[in-house]
Amino acid sequence: MAFPTTIDSLTDVVATAPLGTTGSVGITSIINSLNTAVEALETKVGADSSAVTTSHDYKLSGVTGTDLAVSKTGTETLTNKTLTSPTLTSPTMTTPTLGVATATSVNKVTITAPTTSATLTLVTGSSLITAGAYAITLTSTATTGVTLPTTGTLATLAGTETFSNKRNTKRITTITSHATPTINTDNCDCVTITAQAEAITSMTSGLSGTPNNFDTLIIRIKDNGTARTITWGTSWEAKGVSLPTTTVISKVLTIGFLYDTVTSKWGCVASAQEV
Repeated sequence: MAFPTTIDSLTDVVATAPLGTTGSVGITSIINSLNTAVEALETKVGADSSAVTTSHDYKLSGVTGTDLAVSKTGTETLTNKTLTSPTLTSPTMTTPTLGVATATSVNKVTITAPTTSATLTLVTGSSLITAGAYAITLTSTATTGVTLPTTGTLATLAGTETFSNKRNTKRITTITSHATPTINTDNCDCVTITAQAEAITSMTSGLSGTPNNFDTLIIRIKDNGTARTITWGTSWEAKGVSLPTTTVISKVLTIGFLYDTVTSKWGCVASAQEV
């Protein structure tokens, strides 16, 4: 018997064959073939509550009276159905709701799954477009917000780019009266010392930083109504202009410096006393 792999072609009874004749045309042969065919059909259909996973009874046991059948080539609409690992060939989906989808590529774009989770958010009407077949790596060490210019080229920390039409806002350290002012030149470009109520015994002992050649530093000093002496120390030197040694009562003293890596000192290049 070929069933259920294929459909059997059974031999019809020959009218002249004597009863009990064996062979392909005999009654016995025909009955045996029918018995085999019936057994094959019963096996394929399955008994009630069949546990044979290839039988129709087993396969249809989960179908209820409210279930609807669909055809292989029809255009029926499925509602509230869960499809487990379906194979869909060129489907057309209208506003589908997708749960947790897994994919390694979309339209030839390779997607690498993160270890746990990640989020890519684009606002309405926005686009993410690259130009040039090069890799782009963005590294952040914490929550980062960067506002990009509308046009132009971004500068690098170690590059030799030229800045045009840029405003450099000075970093300012403010000190209210101190005998040894704390100045870190890595953190400031300007220092303002106000209401100085005692002599400055050293401008060197509180000085720190790793300045570069020709870095600039501007210091403004104003006393509290009494002239105060200024002792600069070994980190400062005259470079065309003498270092001032005292304030003028209630007047602002402004001193300009350039750093010299040859002498490892701040050189005084300007000194202006408020009149």
